[in-house]
Amino acid sequence: RAQAELLADAERRCAALAQERLEEERRLGEKRAQALVDAQHEVRRERALRLEAEATLNSVKADLRRVEQELAAQTAMREAAERAQSAVERREAELKAIVADDQSLRALDEFREKFKVQRGQILTLQ
Repeated sequence: RAQAELLADAERRCAALAQERLEEERRLGEKRAQALVDAQHEVRRERALRLEAEATLNSVKADLRRVEQELAAQTAMREAAERAQSAVERREAELKAIVADDQSLRALDEFREKFKVQRGQILTLQ
């Protein structure tokens, strides 16, 4: 009888240990399940952040392309303005040369007229 009680007591302890182990495994399983849920939430949050970052990047790239196009257009306009300015400056120099030449011709014409007048005066004096 004592041996049967010892055996029964040993089986109760073994059953209690098995029950504790089972409870521990259940708690561990619950922690793992919660960790999985948390990880899934984190993955969804990270995915949303990545999508937002990609959208922002695409927007910035579009802005960059637009700014580069505006810069190219402004550069082309500046270059055209510089070419026009150079053409105006060349034309101005040509006109100044013509005016200077015209003034020289007028001065020669005035000198010729004065010379004719003086010649006429000299001839009348002789």
